[in-house]
Amino acid sequence: MAVLSTLGMGGVKLSRLCSALMLWVLHGASPTSVTNTGNRGAVASESKLCSHIGVRLVERGVEVVLCLESVVGGKAVAVPGDLRGLSIFTVHMDNYLGELFATLLHHIARYGFPVTEDLVYYMESAIVQVGWNFLLEDPNWAMDFAPNDTIADQGVSAFYEGEIANATIAAIEANSGIMTLDDLQKYTIEIRNPVNITYRNYTLHSTSAPSGGSIALSILSTIEGYDMYNASNIPLNLHRLDEAMRFSYAAHSELGDPIVVLDVNKFEESMLSADSARARRRIIMDNKTQNITRYNPNLWDIQDNHGTSHIVATDSSGLSISLTSTLNLLFGSAVMVPETGVILNNEMDDFSIPGVPNFFGFVPSPSNYIRPGARPLSSISPIHISHPNGSHSFPSAQPAVPGSRHLQSKLSSTLSIME
Repeated sequence: MAVLSTLGMGGVKLSRLCSALMLWVLHGASPTSVTNTGNRGAVASESKLCSHIGVRLVERGVEVVLCLESVVGGKAVAVPGDLRGLSIFTVHMDNYLGELFATLLHHIARYGFPVTEDLVYYMESAIVQVGWNFLLEDPNWAMDFAPNDTIADQGVSAFYEGEIANATIAAIEANSGIMTLDDLQKYTIEIRNPVNITYRNYTLHSTSAPSGGSIALSILSTIEGYDMYNASNIPLNLHRLDEAMRFSYAAHSELGDPIVVLDVNKFEESMLSADSARARRRIIMDNKTQNITRYNPNLWDIQDNHGTSHIVATDSSGLSISLTSTLNLLFGSAVMVPETGVILNNEMDDFSIPGVPNFFGFVPSPSNYIRPGARPLSSISPIHISHPNGSHSFPSAQPAVPGSRHLQSKLSSTLSIME
């Protein structure tokens, strides 16, 4: 269930981002949605608790992201990046806001939070998926050994070096993993330039490779040449949208981490050009779909990620944040660090494996092979929409849906906003 909590007149203008982090398990979204509107700002997430805590911080001049994370073995674990990412924003907080941020997180970590129906359901599903009741039978899961206040007192670096880092690597090695302390300590955050297009006189920005932002924008640039809002032409417009998605999504297999695919930014620039949009429209046939090789000549495939959580926060000035977070499968790798209670991801599954075709016979994309320091391809595609006259801007919320459905859900919400 998506929950949107908003600010009334008591809200104040947002300052830079403060991110409130808690561990929450979610895999997919329930069909219902709860939306409330206000005139000063909003925080949207799948959880009522997360939205309400977000509003408390926003009211004090902070823009908040609560990561809701969703579940096998040490080799599946990629270096956790959440805390490094959140630290980029917390450096902009003053002492008062930093203390408030830490206090709210401390309260959740020490006293817990209400268990949602979704959480219970997916805990049961994870037990079936893993094949045994690891939540109760594995002593590392049956008790919580989290060292209270360590990160709050010592900062984010405490997770990547020292006792917590040693415990993390020990847990990974005990489960046949190969990550090292050096991998943890050298993990850095990459800040990359966004991609953008103009759509119906609005400026749309999204994230560049290895995310799916350029794929979402290329679909929009293709359909801009059609009369998509003609109510008498709905069947044809849906067909054209479907075809635009086929051509653009096939191009996803050409993308990769810029440290590996050195010309990927030029490829994205070309894909988002007006000439490329016109070329895609010329080969779309209004009366039929086409052979799969027409869309994807190389028959390359990318790994599909499985579950995410998403939150957007914005204020009346147009300052906004969009964040998607995931452990990948239910309970990630099903490896918990006994000393900290941290559940480790299985993000290595998002890379392509050479020589291993998928169920449909598609071969893996070389652009997404595992390489040192590389980040895997992702379908996340946040879109920030700026009004033509510059009066305001806002993010397009993205439901917490798995894998390739990111793009469909993002397009649906964006097109609805711009009707």
